[in-house]
Formats: sequence, structure tokens, C-alpha cells
Amino acid sequence: MDLIRKNLRSMIFYDFECSLTVQQNLAYLRTTFDDKVPCKKTTYNWFSEFKRGRVNLGHEFRDGSPPIDVNNKKINAVRRMIETQRHMIYHEIQTS
Repeated sequence: MDLIRKNLRSMIFYDFECSLTVQQNLAYLRTTFDDKVPCKKTTYNWFSEFKRGRVNLGHEFRDGSPPIDVNNKKINAVRRMIETQRHMIYHEIQTS
């Protein structure tokens, strides 16, 4: 079964609303879904978000995060730099 993040967040939110602890939530999720559950830190973070009043389970837009501009032309250019000059450091690639 393929669990998407939003489904897991819904389950975490449900347990939060039922006044379960993070440890209880993790135990239930691990018993049911084994290794497909989020890590302990992620679950703690979601419980903290819910305590602050967050009810939106989707991703929030982060103001100030620039979109990543990646295209094949740039990827190929970096690959050629690395192949021709194997000892090139990250900062040299970044500046060129």
C-alpha cells in the first residue's frame, strides 16, 4: 500500500485530536504500517504545528524561497566542467 504524506498527516492529526501523545501515535503507526511511517522528529514537528493551531495538512507556501531553475543545459554544462577538471571545487563551479 502506498501511503502518501497527506494521509499520514491526517492520521497524526486524528491522534492529536484524540489527545494521544506523540509516543502513542508513533506506536500505533508503527504497529500498523511498519517502516512506512515518518520519523519521530517529523511526528513531533506535526504535533507542535497542531498545538499552534495549524489545521491545513498540505504544504504551505514559503515566502522568500526562490524557485529552483534547473534545466538540462545547466546540468550538462556542470557535468562537462567536472569531467574536464576533476579537481574543481564547488565554489568554482558555482561562480562559473
